[in-house]
Amino acid sequence: MPEVTDTHFLDSAVQQASLLVRASTSAFYLCDPACERFELAATHGLQEVPWEEHLVRQAALSGQAVISTSHESPALIAVPS
Repeated sequence: MPEVTDTHFLDSAVQQASLLVRASTSAFYLCDPACERFELAATHGLQEVPWEEHLVRQAALSGQAVISTSHESPALIAVPS
């Protein structure tokens, strides 16, 4: 997977995405072209990543947003780009 060198840009983009959707936390993943490997590239407001990689993988493979809801935790949304 290519090395990300401009982490300031990714951090800023993730923060702006959080503000746009009024989320308290967000994360940005990079994936290889086959969607086999994912790398957490930037986060905003997260102490730890609260979801499993399958949510990110499902969004990347389908090309559609995926929403996971639970009574124990806030809603999780994975959106491919």
